[in-house]
Amino acid sequence: MRETVTKGLALLLGGLILYTSATGPFESLIQRSIFLALVILLGLAVYPLGDGKRWRPLCIVIDVVLAVGVVGACGYVALNHEQILVELPGQRPAICC
Repeated sequence: MRETVTKGLALLLGGLILYTSATGPFESLIQRSIFLALVILLGLAVYPLGDGKRWRPLCIVIDVVLAVGVVGACGYVALNHEQILVELPGQRPAICC
């Protein structure tokens, strides 16, 4: 099961890289968030926490929580990229002393 997920993520990441190389990149925040999510998920699949240990069931829960957090955070950035780009430059710097 883990090998299938790892191979699928690797193929998806390779496909994303080849697609954006051929057609041009997406907007910067979309490109970076999708790439980062796939790389982190691939890292979690290749190097699972506690592999071969007796406390592996707890580590599976931790890995799943991390994966859901990564997909949630990167998905939020990818879906709300316009709002992030518009609102952040309008922030005023803090006045010091």
